Amino acid sequence: MGERKEIRLTQEQMLQAFAAENSRLEDLNLRINNLALALNELNSSIAAMDAIAKEKGKILVPLGAGVLLNAHTEDNESVLFSMAGGVLKLKKIENVKKELEKRKESIERALESVRRDQQQIAINVNALGTVLREGSRIAQQRKIR
Repeated sequence: MGERKEIRLTQEQMLQAFAAENSRLEDLNLRINNLALALNELNSSIAAMDAIAKEKGKILVPLGAGVLLNAHTEDNESVLFSMAGGVLKLKKIENVKKELEKRKESIERALESVRRDQQQIAINVNALGTVLREGSRIAQQRKIR
């Protein structure tokens, strides 16, 4: 087993470490939210393609801000798919769904990894907070004496 070493930090160093870990935690929370939004968008796209593939005809196209457009589909087997560099390619819905499922799996793996990091950093933040509170309590007791 490794030898334990004692490390001494000033209160200011502890506060800086606490602030840095809190900042990392906030960044990870933002990343988790962004990944969750991306996953939601993929799921919505897959569901929309499933609906389009089932029925040729009228559809509602969301334009944003609660505005929808009545549209008519002539082809319910293919969609325009955005490739790298903003290039659009006409592809079969089943092929696009496979590509989106791959992206979804990649995002789910990234989300799992970020959540693990988030848990570890939350543990660090809690531990640092405990040490800071205990140090503050001890300093207060010393002032009283």
